[in-house]
Amino acid sequence: LAECAFTGDATNFYIAVRSATGPDGTLVAKEGPHNLCYDDSVEFWFNPPEEMRQMEFARFGVFQIIANSKGAIEGHHYNPGYGLAARQLKLKGVEVGNSVHGEVWDFEIKIPAAVFGCNRLDESDWGMIFARTFRSGRSAQGSFQPYLGMGYADVKSQTCHRLRRKASPTPSGKAEELFKSGCNCSQAVFAAC
Repeated sequence: LAECAFTGDATNFYIAVRSATGPDGTLVAKEGPHNLCYDDSVEFWFNPPEEMRQMEFARFGVFQIIANSKGAIEGHHYNPGYGLAARQLKLKGVEVGNSVHGEVWDFEIKIPAAVFGCNRLDESDWGMIFARTFRSGRSAQGSFQPYLGMGYADVKSQTCHRLRRKASPTPSGKAEELFKSGCNCSQAVFAAC
């Protein structure tokens, strides 16, 4: 139904998702600003380790990025500390690519470490959740790894992944090549803790 491959280098995450479309080969998606939770979408949650959060805005909390097949993307920073409410995440330098062919949706994203308040991606443990929301046909949401069911913004719900120095080569920018390279949670830049 859906698969996720991810890797990275010293300054960026690279993620590709290959997913089925709806039963009739379509995806529910709008262009422009709107609540992406109502679209067929991919959703990523990140909890960087404390020691890597060099920028003051990111000292606390978790980060959510949601994107659809039309290129619409939004990000949120939950529990940012200092008594502040959740806020929009600045997605400077984030790049997204989409293609729909037949009944398959390929999604790619490049996320700079700076989006999460990190100068570099060094060896460390990260909390993460990757999910795919289906709105075509019967609505459902599926997580790509064990989810402990306490709410995605709760760090206890997030699977721990270890960032390793020796990773597979970074993708060429094509989802097909990332999948062919064998990058996944056990072979790429992250391994389960």
